[in-house]
Amino acid sequence: MIALLLLACAADDGDPTTVSDDAAAYVGPAGAEYAYTRLDAVDDDPLLMRISEDGAAWTFRLGGRWADAEDRGAYAVALDDGLWLDGAQLLPDRLREGASGEGCTVTALDAAEVWYGTFPRVATVEVEGGAWAGAHRFALDIGPIALTMEGTLWELASYELPLE
Repeated sequence: MIALLLLACAADDGDPTTVSDDAAAYVGPAGAEYAYTRLDAVDDDPLLMRISEDGAAWTFRLGGRWADAEDRGAYAVALDDGLWLDGAQLLPDRLREGASGEGCTVTALDAAEVWYGTFPRVATVEVEGGAWAGAHRFALDIGPIALTMEGTLWELASYELPLE
Protein backbone atom coordinates (compact mmCIF):
# COMPACT_ATOMS: atom_id res chain seq x y z
CA MET A 1 0.00 0.00 0.00
CA ILE A 2 2.82 2.41 0.87
CA ALA A 3 4.56 1.62 -2.42
CA LEU A 4 1.40 2.54 -4.36
CA LEU A 5 1.14 5.81 -2.48
CA LEU A 6 4.78 6.65 -3.17
CA LEU A 7 4.36 5.74 -6.83
CA ALA A 8 1.29 7.96 -7.13
CA CYS A 9 3.11 10.87 -5.51
CA ALA A 10 6.15 10.41 -7.75
CA ALA A 11 3.96 10.43 -10.87
CA ASP A 12 2.68 13.95 -10.05
CA ASP A 13 5.70 16.21 -10.37
CA GLY A 14 3.64 19.29 -9.48
CA ASP A 15 4.38 20.98 -12.81
CA PRO A 16 1.01 22.43 -13.93
CA THR A 17 2.11 22.51 -17.57
CA THR A 18 2.24 18.72 -17.73
CA VAL A 19 -1.04 17.86 -16.01
CA SER A 20 -4.05 17.18 -18.22
CA ASP A 21 -7.28 18.65 -16.81
CA ASP A 22 -10.90 18.36 -17.78
CA ALA A 23 -12.18 21.68 -19.14
CA ALA A 24 -15.45 21.32 -17.18
CA ALA A 25 -13.52 22.00 -13.94
CA TYR A 26 -12.64 25.49 -15.26
CA VAL A 27 -16.04 26.58 -16.56
CA GLY A 28 -17.54 27.71 -13.22
CA PRO A 29 -20.42 26.30 -11.22
CA ALA A 30 -24.08 26.66 -12.11
CA GLY A 31 -25.57 29.68 -10.34
CA ALA A 32 -22.27 31.60 -10.11
CA GLU A 33 -22.24 35.39 -10.59
CA TYR A 34 -19.32 37.50 -11.82
CA ALA A 35 -18.52 41.18 -12.35
CA TYR A 36 -15.75 42.23 -14.76
CA THR A 37 -13.96 45.51 -15.35
CA ARG A 38 -11.83 46.96 -18.12
CA LEU A 39 -8.35 47.84 -16.89
CA ASP A 40 -8.41 51.07 -18.88
CA ALA A 41 -11.77 52.13 -17.38
CA VAL A 42 -12.22 50.62 -13.91
CA ASP A 43 -14.71 53.36 -12.93
CA ASP A 44 -17.05 52.57 -15.84
CA ASP A 45 -19.99 50.18 -15.54
CA PRO A 46 -18.97 46.56 -15.02
CA LEU A 47 -19.87 43.66 -17.25
CA LEU A 48 -22.02 41.30 -15.19
CA MET A 49 -22.33 37.61 -15.94
CA ARG A 50 -24.47 34.84 -14.48
CA ILE A 51 -24.30 31.13 -15.11
CA SER A 52 -27.84 29.77 -15.16
CA GLU A 53 -29.00 27.47 -12.37
CA ASP A 54 -28.74 24.49 -14.72
CA GLY A 55 -25.39 25.62 -16.18
CA ALA A 56 -26.83 25.68 -19.70
CA ALA A 57 -26.45 29.42 -20.37
CA TRP A 58 -24.23 32.42 -19.62
CA THR A 59 -26.10 35.73 -19.49
CA PHE A 60 -24.32 39.10 -19.69
CA ARG A 61 -25.45 42.59 -18.70
CA LEU A 62 -23.64 45.93 -18.59
CA GLY A 63 -24.29 48.10 -15.53
CA GLY A 64 -23.93 48.41 -11.81
CA ARG A 65 -27.02 46.38 -10.80
CA TRP A 66 -28.34 43.25 -12.49
CA ALA A 67 -31.95 44.42 -12.23
CA ASP A 68 -31.49 47.50 -14.41
CA ALA A 69 -28.31 46.70 -16.36
CA GLU A 70 -28.30 46.70 -20.17
CA ASP A 71 -28.78 43.24 -21.69
CA ARG A 72 -25.64 42.08 -23.52
CA GLY A 73 -26.90 38.65 -24.51
CA ALA A 74 -27.42 35.10 -23.34
CA TYR A 75 -25.27 32.33 -24.74
CA ALA A 76 -26.02 28.62 -24.77
CA VAL A 77 -23.30 26.59 -23.04
CA ALA A 78 -22.25 23.13 -24.22
CA LEU A 79 -19.60 21.06 -22.49
CA ASP A 80 -19.19 18.44 -25.21
CA ASP A 81 -15.48 18.28 -26.05
CA GLY A 82 -14.61 21.45 -24.13
CA LEU A 83 -16.50 24.71 -23.53
CA TRP A 84 -18.68 26.04 -26.32
CA LEU A 85 -20.73 29.27 -26.26
CA ASP A 86 -23.31 29.40 -29.03
CA GLY A 87 -21.10 27.30 -31.29
CA ALA A 88 -17.78 29.04 -30.53
CA GLN A 89 -15.21 26.92 -28.71
CA LEU A 90 -13.51 28.71 -25.79
CA LEU A 91 -11.78 25.71 -24.18
CA PRO A 92 -10.62 22.41 -25.65
CA ASP A 93 -11.75 19.25 -23.83
CA ARG A 94 -8.45 18.42 -22.10
CA LEU A 95 -6.29 21.27 -20.89
CA ARG A 96 -2.52 21.35 -21.26
CA GLU A 97 -0.20 23.90 -22.79
CA GLY A 98 -0.43 23.80 -26.56
CA ALA A 99 -3.73 21.89 -26.61
CA SER A 100 -6.11 23.24 -29.21
CA GLY A 101 -9.66 22.92 -30.41
CA GLU A 102 -11.69 24.62 -33.12
CA GLY A 103 -10.13 28.08 -33.10
CA CYS A 104 -8.82 28.03 -29.52
CA THR A 105 -5.40 27.20 -28.09
CA VAL A 106 -4.24 26.86 -24.48
CA THR A 107 -1.22 29.17 -24.18
CA ALA A 108 -0.55 28.65 -20.45
CA LEU A 109 -1.69 26.50 -17.55
CA ASP A 110 -0.31 28.17 -14.46
CA ALA A 111 -1.02 30.86 -11.87
CA ALA A 112 -2.38 34.11 -13.29
CA GLU A 113 -3.16 37.57 -12.02
CA VAL A 114 -6.21 39.62 -12.99
CA TRP A 115 -7.69 42.80 -11.50
CA TYR A 116 -9.36 40.84 -8.66
CA GLY A 117 -6.16 39.06 -7.63
CA THR A 118 -4.02 36.01 -8.31
CA PHE A 119 -5.42 32.54 -8.95
CA PRO A 120 -3.14 29.50 -8.58
CA ARG A 121 -4.46 27.27 -11.37
CA VAL A 122 -5.55 29.04 -14.56
CA ALA A 123 -5.97 28.00 -18.17
CA THR A 124 -5.07 30.90 -20.47
CA VAL A 125 -6.57 30.49 -23.91
CA GLU A 126 -6.33 32.41 -27.17
CA VAL A 127 -9.50 32.30 -29.29
CA GLU A 128 -9.31 33.09 -33.00
CA GLY A 129 -12.13 34.85 -34.82
CA GLY A 130 -15.70 35.77 -33.97
CA ALA A 131 -17.16 37.71 -31.06
CA TRP A 132 -14.92 35.87 -28.57
CA ALA A 133 -11.61 36.46 -30.40
CA GLY A 134 -8.79 37.27 -27.99
CA ALA A 135 -7.44 36.19 -24.62
CA HIS A 136 -9.46 34.33 -22.00
CA ARG A 137 -8.54 32.97 -18.57
CA PHE A 138 -10.39 30.30 -16.63
CA ALA A 139 -9.54 29.48 -12.99
CA LEU A 140 -9.96 25.97 -11.63
CA ASP A 141 -13.25 25.64 -9.68
CA ILE A 142 -13.96 29.39 -10.15
CA GLY A 143 -14.68 29.88 -13.85
CA PRO A 144 -13.88 32.72 -16.25
CA ILE A 145 -11.60 35.32 -14.67
CA ALA A 146 -10.85 37.21 -17.90
CA LEU A 147 -12.93 37.29 -21.07
CA THR A 148 -12.56 39.04 -24.40
CA MET A 149 -15.99 39.92 -25.72
CA GLU A 150 -16.43 41.81 -28.99
CA GLY A 151 -12.81 42.98 -28.87
CA THR A 152 -12.83 44.21 -25.25
CA LEU A 153 -10.86 42.46 -22.52
CA TRP A 154 -12.77 42.21 -19.24
CA GLU A 155 -11.01 41.11 -16.03
CA LEU A 156 -12.68 39.75 -12.94
CA ALA A 157 -13.55 42.39 -10.32
CA SER A 158 -15.73 40.25 -8.04
CA TYR A 159 -17.54 36.94 -7.98
CA GLU A 160 -19.97 34.92 -5.92
CA LEU A 161 -20.14 31.16 -6.09
CA PRO A 162 -23.28 29.31 -5.00
CA LEU A 163 -23.30 27.70 -1.58
CA GLU A 164 -22.96 23.94 -1.76
